Amino acid sequence: MQQVVGGGAAAPIASAYPRGAGTGTGLFATADEAVAAADRAQKTLIAGTLALRKQIIEAIRQTTRDNAESFSRMTLAETGMGRFDDKVTKHFLAADTTPGVEDLQSVS
Repeated sequence: MQQVVGGGAAAPIASAYPRGAGTGTGLFATADEAVAAADRAQKTLIAGTLALRKQIIEAIRQTTRDNAESFSRMTLAETGMGRFDDKVTKHFLAADTTPGVEDLQSVS
């Protein structure tokens, strides 16, 4: 998470599980370790601010945009279905149109 968001603001999320629990890449030795780490991270995320969530969502969106061609190539190689250009377009649409924190803010 720190790599995606860029440090500071993501530190509470990244520290939700001990470094020894996984490899630092999101991979765990057992499903139980992964579930426990996800549970801790989710509780930390819920306690975070709306600004932190917005920062995390924007980082995910930017990562999707930056890697749309790579993701599309991998998907096409794995499934053998569809057209490369359509898959790239789909990744950009997902990054740009999936609702974020704007759906969580109350407007009166």
